[in-house]
Amino acid sequence: MKSIIIGTAGHVDHGKTRLIGCLTGVNTDRLKEEQQRGISIELGFARLELEGVEAGVVDVPGHEKFVRTMVAGAGGVDLALLVVAADEGVMPQTREHVEVLELLGVTRAVVALTKIDLVDPELAGLAAEEVAEYLAGTSLAGAPVQPVSAETGEGIEALRAVLAEAAAAVPPRPDGGAYRLPIDRVFTLAGMGTVVTGTSWSGAVSAGDQLELLPRGLTVRVRSVQVHDRAVESAHAGQRTALALHGVKHDELERGEVLATPGRFRAGSMVTLSVRALASCPWPLRQRRRLRFHFGTQEVLGRLLLLDRNALDPGEEALAQARLEAPAVCAPGDRVVLRFYSPMRTVAGGVVLEAAAPKRRQGRDADLAAVRQKETGDPAQVLEQAVLEAGAGGLAEKEARLLLEKYPGAPALEALLAEVPLVRLGRTLVHADAVERLAAAIDARARTFQAERLLLWGPEREGLRSALAAAISQASFQKLLEHLEAAGRLRLKAERVRVGEADPAADGEAAAWVARADVEWREAGLAPPPLSRFGEIGVPAAYVPDLAGYLVDRGVLVRVQPELLVHAESVAALREGLRALFAEQEVLAVADVGRRFGISRKYSVPILEYCDRRGWTVRREAERRRGPDL
Repeated sequence: MKSIIIGTAGHVDHGKTRLIGCLTGVNTDRLKEEQQRGISIELGFARLELEGVEAGVVDVPGHEKFVRTMVAGAGGVDLALLVVAADEGVMPQTREHVEVLELLGVTRAVVALTKIDLVDPELAGLAAEEVAEYLAGTSLAGAPVQPVSAETGEGIEALRAVLAEAAAAVPPRPDGGAYRLPIDRVFTLAGMGTVVTGTSWSGAVSAGDQLELLPRGLTVRVRSVQVHDRAVESAHAGQRTALALHGVKHDELERGEVLATPGRFRAGSMVTLSVRALASCPWPLRQRRRLRFHFGTQEVLGRLLLLDRNALDPGEEALAQARLEAPAVCAPGDRVVLRFYSPMRTVAGGVVLEAAAPKRRQGRDADLAAVRQKETGDPAQVLEQAVLEAGAGGLAEKEARLLLEKYPGAPALEALLAEVPLVRLGRTLVHADAVERLAAAIDARARTFQAERLLLWGPEREGLRSALAAAISQASFQKLLEHLEAAGRLRLKAERVRVGEADPAADGEAAAWVARADVEWREAGLAPPPLSRFGEIGVPAAYVPDLAGYLVDRGVLVRVQPELLVHAESVAALREGLRALFAEQEVLAVADVGRRFGISRKYSVPILEYCDRRGWTVRREAERRRGPDL
């Protein structure tokens, strides 16, 4: 069964709540204060089944003091039920509610002309004409008007039929995607603990799922799922949903927070928007005006920075950035409602172009071009621009997927990677131009290093990353180096990077150092000299580590310990000697090795530890037995 959300709208005391009661049998005024005063203060909810369509009805307050609550309830609405009393007609909150619906992108509506029992048919007809005339200039133009009376029941069944027809025409929400539920109510129930409710905006959720609570980033587990007070296995987009949560207390939660698939959404204090000021806005919106920004059920204070002008006149559109006083949770394509800080009046609306956006500056050509491309460009262009802006640090794949979700029918990320010059480094996307610049920088730095340090393989990887690409994580930089190696741009060995085909080679004086060291360490056998001996044979102290590394890389010497180098021929002789020794006895002590090879305990202990690491020997307490690799 298709699920949709019907949201009421209309002036205070025009009969929204009573009408919903007639349609559903539910009094959505659940607070004692609401029932005593006869006025809705909080959001109310009910279920309405309409010929194969299950509708979740969100009843919103009509009083001007509670427009904030109305905006919170109107997010996610598929079909508006605009309620206008026949004896009063279009009133101030009628207009503001319709403006909010327009700003939220609602284009489908049914008008219930209530209280027809209080007026004669002629006046009811005039009221219906007034509503139709008013709506003709809005996104709800052409909405059917159905006269009803909650007092006598006249027109209720006809209204149900009109709603059913309108509901059938609402396109189903797309399947799949990340789950998102803006919270509009928090409470506790015996046996269930913390419960939150809201409209599921996208995706699906099931009991046992892990969700991320944003903007705080807390991970919670779903204990159970209900839709309209009925336990279900899973809830989907377009359904009024209640989730019992484990991992958070009810007094730690509040309306405006968002539950979402972990890692798919990010809270940010800067959001780039395409903004339209209402024609009814009483004066231009000036640069850096402090406003209330409504993202779903969340209200955040902030300032509006206009990017392409200094003031936004009533009825005009502009590119802007919201600089918020607290992080907001949103995604590209979301609708935003803007209201004055004081007096609290709806003045504009917008569409999110960049969530958790980089800082944009007024009049800066590069920023304007980037934002305009995201406003009008195709998915491939938008993806490329986003990765370009991310620079050498790249764009996380999850961010790229979230960006593409704005475009219905957009190709999968994998398909776009064939169109756009991007390089995938692990789970990060980097533009090919940025990769090329980094490759050139690595090449230049490595060649300079190799010219100065002839005996070393090349600079260390982490040193290159710190100097040239600190914004890139170690894992992504490693993937970059592997990518360049596969392309034949460089070679990797241990922790070092080398460019060019030639290996390090000793030349001139360095060749003499190598020859003298070869003789000295070969003659010393398994009792080699300390590294200070390099200095005694004429090697400058600054070159000692380079020469030692070179001799190890070339296989002349073997590093038994960081400061203990043994000639490779002596190591080979050691292995053969151990085989002979184990042929004579099954168990060896340190002293046995010392006697066989004529070395003191100073050398026999570290040499045996080296043999343990190589698998030539196996240690059991103070004894050694033959290892599997001997």
